[in-house]
Amino acid sequence: MKDLNLSVLAVDDEPSNLRVFEQIFEVFGARVTTAAGGAEAMALLEVRAFDLLLVDLHMPGMTGLELMRLLRTSSFPSCEAPAIAVTADVYSYRRGDYLRLGFDDFLPKPVPVASLVETVRRLATAPRRSSAVPASGWGALDLRAG
Repeated sequence: MKDLNLSVLAVDDEPSNLRVFEQIFEVFGARVTTAAGGAEAMALLEVRAFDLLLVDLHMPGMTGLELMRLLRTSSFPSCEAPAIAVTADVYSYRRGDYLRLGFDDFLPKPVPVASLVETVRRLATAPRRSSAVPASGWGALDLRAG
């Protein structure tokens, strides 16, 4: 069952969510690093490469949308890493909105384990995409979501 040989960064302001993500990914053989918010995540992303990002959208300070905007327009080691948006707010935006803003997929909270693992496996084997997000994509949504 330990087939996900990935380095994952999980970003969430809720410690219990980070523990759940750690437990899920570790069962599948992934190495998990956690960040309690956007600023902490940016400090890690600036110096270290990750194979996959799991990003909560509604965090105090820097939101997940702001984190992605900064990451996707940077030259950081993980600027093109696949990223999954996670949130309990499934009504504010549509899946396509997240994709236009640099995420590779979206999962609602509580995150179903089977959906998470399926999504991670799909993204881990997909070709890398360009990190370029049209400037118009960032202006289309309110980045202060949350």
